[in-house]
Amino acid sequence: MAPRRASSGAGRQDEAQGRQRASAEPRKPYGYVLILRAIARASIVVGADNPAALRVLCVLAEYVSQDGVCRIGQNTLAARLGVTRQAVNKQIQILESWGTLKSEGTDGATRRYVINTHGLEDARAGDDNVPEWRDRARRERRGEVPFEKRAGYKAYVAALRDGGSPDDAAAAMEAAEAEQGVAYEAVGNSELETWYRRVQPN
Repeated sequence: MAPRRASSGAGRQDEAQGRQRASAEPRKPYGYVLILRAIARASIVVGADNPAALRVLCVLAEYVSQDGVCRIGQNTLAARLGVTRQAVNKQIQILESWGTLKSEGTDGATRRYVINTHGLEDARAGDDNVPEWRDRARRERRGEVPFEKRAGYKAYVAALRDGGSPDDAAAAMEAAEAEQGVAYEAVGNSELETWYRRVQPN
């Protein structure tokens, strides 16, 4: 006896449930979104120290496929950037030392490069800093200040520089603030520092 086939209604219901499960799962970024994240990561992590390397990376990205592979000659890069081929080669070496780029040999006059997108499917570079910065902005809007922004902070640093203990420096800071008619109380800690607000001096 041949096995019974599932009804078409049950099959459609299974397909609908499968689509619902697929739509409920967050889609990971891919393709050119990851390339943009790689450029952002390079800018955030090391770009401030070497903008010339970032210029090379941005031009390379114009030739990249969705898999992160680009084929271009260094003479073309040099011409577009208005620099020498030697200068381009130096910046490519810097990008490779960052782990942003990998050179995979030549194909005639062109060279094959791969932009590293590893780890960017699940997170953006710098995301870990966002909660701390948001907390800092909220505290500043409430008029709170970190330790180094207190009115007597310079006196604190001067006392330490003169060989005083941390307790001596804290006393010097409070004395300097008292002279200015200012006092503070601690209002809580963030992950990195203690915050204070001004209060009426005793």
